[in-house]
Amino acid sequence: MFQARPCICRNRCFSITLSIGGVQQVEELELTEESFPLPFRWRGVWILTVLFVVGNLLSIPQLLQQGSPVPAIPLWVSFTALNFLVAAAGQFFANRVGLGAFLFEGRLDRREALGLSRNAILVAVLFAVLASPIVVMYNRYLTAGTVAQPELWRLVLASFDAGIQEEIFNRFFLMSLFVWVGWRLQGKTEAAPSRTIYWIGVVLSAFIFAWDHLEGHVANLSQERIVEVLAFTGCAGLGFGWCYWRFGLECAILAHILVDAVGMVLVNAVYFPANSFILPITVGALIIAGFSSARMLTYS
Repeated sequence: MFQARPCICRNRCFSITLSIGGVQQVEELELTEESFPLPFRWRGVWILTVLFVVGNLLSIPQLLQQGSPVPAIPLWVSFTALNFLVAAAGQFFANRVGLGAFLFEGRLDRREALGLSRNAILVAVLFAVLASPIVVMYNRYLTAGTVAQPELWRLVLASFDAGIQEEIFNRFFLMSLFVWVGWRLQGKTEAAPSRTIYWIGVVLSAFIFAWDHLEGHVANLSQERIVEVLAFTGCAGLGFGWCYWRFGLECAILAHILVDAVGMVLVNAVYFPANSFILPITVGALIIAGFSSARMLTYS
């Protein structure tokens, strides 16, 4: 028996399982140019499309609180179809550079899927602990007495919509495209894109991600504020890109959702504390979660 599949958390090599005389042996082989592209899997595209619809549904409570109109069904269908095309294009480019959503695409066996899932969850939790203060800085204009306290559950639900949509577009599509273009411009002189090419993709997608968070606000912000927003959101984008590169799209989506959700909890604890114990309890819980995740990753 000979079977090739992506090696967990390492998109630059493949693992092969050989069965010789009934004894299985696992080896790792470096990718060659012939290893690409990976077979296209429609399963992953459909799962991402369903997640997109679920995220949209979960954002409705927040839209209603803001007084924003809920998209009409025809417009919703159009957005869903567009997301389907973006997900399909993302998988097309990702398959050619060793990136992807390996869990959603069903490329891993049960043991590999469990191992990748465990590490992806731990990394996402650790990153959420480290990056959630960015949300507080991004929302620091929220001060008690100037705006009404937001309903936390609505914001947490809306985090799913942002995490799913933005990671599908910025990482799965744009970052994969940038890495593929960089590798093509490199002339495919190496068997796989170099680390430099991957990092260029991470940085470019992070910049677009950061700039997108300034949409509609540039005219009302000072230059200092623009630089701050670009720096805060850009750092988060770099982290999401690294998660996608090293652990797959599922890790990037989960990390994004957790950063937004935990960040909203911190925003409420900082600016709208119900009592003086909320903030220290929240910070203490985050420290414990971050330390536990880091320790588990160290010994995994």
